[in-house]
Amino acid sequence: MVALRLMGTHPDQKNKTPEEAAKVAADVAAAIDIPLVILGSGQAEKDSQVLQAVANATRGKNCAIGKAVEENYKTVAAAAMANDHKLIAMSQLDVNLAKQLNILLSQMGFDKERIIMDPMSSALGYGLEYTYSVMERIRLAALLQNDPMMQTPIVCDIGLNVWKVKETMASEAELPEWGGLEDRALAWEAVSASAMITAGADMLIMRHPGAAAKAKELIAELA
Repeated sequence: MVALRLMGTHPDQKNKTPEEAAKVAADVAAAIDIPLVILGSGQAEKDSQVLQAVANATRGKNCAIGKAVEENYKTVAAAAMANDHKLIAMSQLDVNLAKQLNILLSQMGFDKERIIMDPMSSALGYGLEYTYSVMERIRLAALLQNDPMMQTPIVCDIGLNVWKVKETMASEAELPEWGGLEDRALAWEAVSASAMITAGADMLIMRHPGAAAKAKELIAELA
């Protein structure tokens, strides 16, 4: 799949308009024949406007639109539902919050089968154990307690977090004892991905092709 992140719409970045974002999303959707994930900039208020326009512009393409959060889920979910898209719903690293958001979406009439849960993920060394623990508890609730609100697929947006930590950015000149930057950074994302796969993720949003290849190798071994 392709994950398109519309960072240029963030008010602190280029502050591009919803109309500009919608054109980009429509162009990408028309250019590919594999599933498309469309993500806002992470600024909830602006994402409400952007994702409405994007959902309309890609109507019928069956994209995964997100992320719907507590502050904007009604608007984003309505846009996804009206244009026949899937929805990525993100909560803040808390099992109960994840369940609550899924319940609220279901009460709006959004089909549970079309929700993808993002419990919020982190990079290796930066809260990874807590992320892993939350995902374990979500999976246990889904499988052992047969909780339908916890049985949606899980997506982990790890690339966003991995490529802003020191270990993936510090130069070899600055920290020669850490080894080559490219190998170090690739390994950091691949190991972060392996933890999320082991915890039960169904989808990973990654950045480095080499790290993605390593994740695919692990998936093949597990299968």
